[in-house]
Amino acid sequence: MLVPNALSYLDPANRSTMNLRPLFSLPLLGLLSGSLCAQSLSPTAIASAGGTRTAGGVTLSWTVGETAVQTLDNGTNILTQG
Repeated sequence: MLVPNALSYLDPANRSTMNLRPLFSLPLLGLLSGSLCAQSLSPTAIASAGGTRTAGGVTLSWTVGETAVQTLDNGTNILTQG
């Protein structure tokens, strides 16, 4: 089994376009991957009624119709069940 030499790209006697193709493909792939975006989700609740009030720098949000609600927090993500 033949194993390609990683330094064959640097050898002036071995400069065919087939050997240089990976050198040009990697930077092109890096430029194209910069335009990719991740999705983001915001917390929402589907409820029959509710509201939000802010006073003294504290915001209180509530909803009506959720009978059992538990909030799980691991420091990075917050999950509210209900």
